[in-house]
This record gives sequence, C-alpha cells and structure tokens, in this order.
Amino acid sequence: MIEALTLPESQLIPSGTVPDDNPSAIVDHYVRLTPVGAEFLGDEPMPIEAYGWLCDSVGRGVVALRWFIGDLLAYGERHYGETYAQFQDAFGCGYHTLQQYRRVAARIPLEERRAEVNWTAYQITAHLEPETREALLDAYLIGAIGSTDELRDEVRQLGVGEDCELLPACPKCGGKLTSRKCKGCGLDFPQAVWWLVELVKGE
Repeated sequence: MIEALTLPESQLIPSGTVPDDNPSAIVDHYVRLTPVGAEFLGDEPMPIEAYGWLCDSVGRGVVALRWFIGDLLAYGERHYGETYAQFQDAFGCGYHTLQQYRRVAARIPLEERRAEVNWTAYQITAHLEPETREALLDAYLIGAIGSTDELRDEVRQLGVGEDCELLPACPKCGGKLTSRKCKGCGLDFPQAVWWLVELVKGE
C-alpha cells in the first residue's frame, strides 16, 4: 500500500465544502501526493482552475528545485571539496545534470536570480558577465528575444560560445569541454561525444 503524504484526516476538507475561490483547497480535495506520484481522488475531475493552479505550482517548484540542488552542490564543493560528490546519488539525477545545476547556481548569486526568468535562460547565459546577462534576460522577458533558442543564438553571436556551460564537463578528465576540444586533456569533441555515449549506456 502506498503511504500518502497528506494532511491528517481531521484536517482534510469534507466532501461538498470545498470553496470555489480557493484552488489550493480544491486541489487538496482532489489529489494527494505520494512518494511515487500523484493519487487522484474521487470520480469527478477537478475544476480546470484548480488543475491550472496545480500545474503552475508544480512548474514553479521544479524550477526552485533545480536552484536548490545546485546551491546544495555548490555549498558542498565549497566546504567539503571532492568529498561532497559521495552524496550526489541521493538526488537520483545523472552526473552531468547535477553538474549543470551546480555550475549555474555557483555562477549566479541568489540576489541576481529572478523568478520570472526560466532556468534554461539562466543556463544559457550563466557564463556571461552580469551586465551582459541581465541585458539579454531583459530582452528575453519583454519578448525582443522570442525563445530560448533565439537567446542561445544571441549568446553565440557575442563570440563567447566557447565558454558556454551548455556543454557538460569533459567526460574523460572533468575539464572544460568546448565545441572543438577539452581545455584540460585535449580530448577532441568527436571523441568526447563517444565518451558521453558510453557513459550514458553504462548508467
């Protein structure tokens, strides 16, 4: 039996008393979280307003979780050196995903992050100087840059693409991997792609 992560029975909203103007209360009435997913309650679908509220809330939570994981890893590296790596398996994510989270969080201080900017936009611009990054993100927010793909193109046109954190660390030595080769061990990019494929197969 799945153990539900929900309120005690005495705090659950009784059937028929769910307020229409409180989407979060409606969600509590129609769905509960378990360690392995969402359990939907009853036979009637939840109101569309509640469904929209739930999707928005979960989406914001996903973004916050990426930052939180990145901050935890950056903190661990800063205070415990390489020892912090032994705890990475706890997140259930691949190594390169975690390193992306860590690098972006380490490069962008908490006070410079804006909730209205999606995490991918920060990932694309994390390696830039703060003034340049903020100018691009401002343009992205007002629609002058229409998508993250266009944002990526703008960054490439700045001529700083080689330092872009879109690429993972070198799978052989952990060094900086560019579009041509690793700056650490000299592994060329085609070889690096082969290494990455083999690593993915082994995960």
